[in-house]
Amino acid sequence: MPMLFEHQLHSKNDILELRYIDLFCGIGGFRVALNLACSDYKIKKKTIKPICVFSSDLDKQAQITYQANFQEYPQGDITKIPAESIPNHNLLLAGFPCQPFSICGKLQGFEDTRGTLFFEIARILNYHKPYAFILENVKQLVGHNKGKTLKMILDILLNLGYYTDYKVLNALNFGLPQKRERVFIVGFREPLSFNWPQPNRLMKPLSEILEKSVSKFYYASPEILKILDYFNKNNPGVVERYIYYKFQEKLGIISSVINLIVSGVSDPKNFKLETLLSKFREETKIKRSIDKCYEIITYSLFETVVNQLEAEITVEVPKKNLQLLQEFSDLSQVLLNVSPEKSKWTELAHIYRVGVTNAADKGLDMWANFRPVIQVKHLTLNAAQVETIVDQIESDHIIIVCRDADASVISVLMKQIGWGKRVRSIVKESQLLEWYHRCLEGQFSHQLAQPLMTLLQQGFDEEFPEVKGIREFCQERQYTEIDPPPMWQ
Repeated sequence: MPMLFEHQLHSKNDILELRYIDLFCGIGGFRVALNLACSDYKIKKKTIKPICVFSSDLDKQAQITYQANFQEYPQGDITKIPAESIPNHNLLLAGFPCQPFSICGKLQGFEDTRGTLFFEIARILNYHKPYAFILENVKQLVGHNKGKTLKMILDILLNLGYYTDYKVLNALNFGLPQKRERVFIVGFREPLSFNWPQPNRLMKPLSEILEKSVSKFYYASPEILKILDYFNKNNPGVVERYIYYKFQEKLGIISSVINLIVSGVSDPKNFKLETLLSKFREETKIKRSIDKCYEIITYSLFETVVNQLEAEITVEVPKKNLQLLQEFSDLSQVLLNVSPEKSKWTELAHIYRVGVTNAADKGLDMWANFRPVIQVKHLTLNAAQVETIVDQIESDHIIIVCRDADASVISVLMKQIGWGKRVRSIVKESQLLEWYHRCLEGQFSHQLAQPLMTLLQQGFDEEFPEVKGIREFCQERQYTEIDPPPMWQ
């Protein structure tokens, strides 16, 4: 590939410098491949020197391994890194997260927070306009959502000024003992004749790759297990305590969120929704749960206000249609809960959460017995997802709750034919914050604050039962009463 844009490379003596960035770098597979590729080529007797000017990955262990491999520590969350702080480069490499499109995942695509990270690539391409890029993902991306997802990606890249091509390649055909099919997308800022590599290496058997002699240091040997058993028996439960407390540490962040809410139940004026949301945004271990957090926050507010309004829903068959009701009394009983003997009923208005079901994944989070259906999105909203919501929810009264910045995306799409009649309302985060403030400190706080905080706590307790469960488990097993030696603390 470097031969295709020689004129873009900086020349220094007999060396052509290829400056590139390594996004979602993992432990450096893309970087190794590029280094090997550059070592195989010379352009007009000049050596190509690949220079990585920036790398990024969210995973701490991957960062540590990358540093061990290349003596460079990658930066973290790409969503928090301004494009202008990234150095100029000729080539962008990105193996963006594949789980949203993988058969091993849920194939949620842009419904998954990780799927939207492609838009971070687009953001950087738009700012820096490097001459070329190589993107990589699982082959399921090609057929995801009947090809619409890949088409949208290619359309965005085209709008950014790139000529693109893609192909599914199998590592098995290039020397590796693994059937690993991946789609590669390449792009250039001018039309070029790009030739995809042809299978040219025989597969090397796994037996020729694995080490023949591995140190016992890497095994959990029977001797180590005996030592752990000895410590556990002679210091009753100390090893077990250590294991469960480590697990409890992972749940500690969620526990701190619930403690904020519990404090708000005791004194609602102490609760600040902004503080709760900031924890989900800033703590990487729970950031992927922010959509569910957002859903609980929205449901608690909506249901509390609807309950306190005591609005009523009435279903009534008019007298002129009583004979029709008589004819279809069995069907009417099933669908409308009316009969010739009882042709009218009234009940209180309510909001209902769909819960953790496939329906929730497909766009429906809540529904009301007075018509609206409600979809709540925080981190994962984009144009493709809004289209999915509207296409998959059969309702003419859709309410979408989102960040203020995303509201503009929906507003633009609503101008398309028919959408404005279906998406009736957009609720922004700033409105949620204002409504929470009114409930907790406004004129009717004496009526709304306590029910709202109680419902909020109930929602989080039900969504994260393991937080309370692990605490009770440790108490039941009396781990809380153990005073461990220093090495097991």
